[in-house]
Amino acid sequence: MKLTVSILISVFAMTFAASSFAEEPGHACPHACKPGAFEMTHATGTLYCVGCALKSEFGAKVDCGKSGHLMAIKVTKCEDYCGDEKAALVGATLMYLPTEATKAIDGYKHYGATVTLSGRYYFATGVIEPEEVKFAAEEGKKG
Repeated sequence: MKLTVSILISVFAMTFAASSFAEEPGHACPHACKPGAFEMTHATGTLYCVGCALKSEFGAKVDCGKSGHLMAIKVTKCEDYCGDEKAALVGATLMYLPTEATKAIDGYKHYGATVTLSGRYYFATGVIEPEEVKFAAEEGKKG
């Protein structure tokens, strides 16, 4: 029952975040955003495994040691490519699509790392399609 309530709350939160995240009508974005569909986004957060978190909190019957981690980020900062803050997503969990860029993420090595995922954020699903992945330790390095 707790898991069902938690899932419903998460879906409601993602729906609310998605609706408050959408661009205003008539806003012409120079970054190929599609109002109501997706927006180009930089989402920064902590990498964690959704399966492990649900197992720990609710006793979910998942074995990430055998099946692999279901990685996501817990958002701590988010802005669109125009630099506008997207506060509605702070605290949200964002799943990300497996792309060429996300091959750099190792669920075991990077567990708990701070990362910025940059790419399309799809409003309807609360999922980001990263074109670029930057780890916090790399952001301070030059060249």
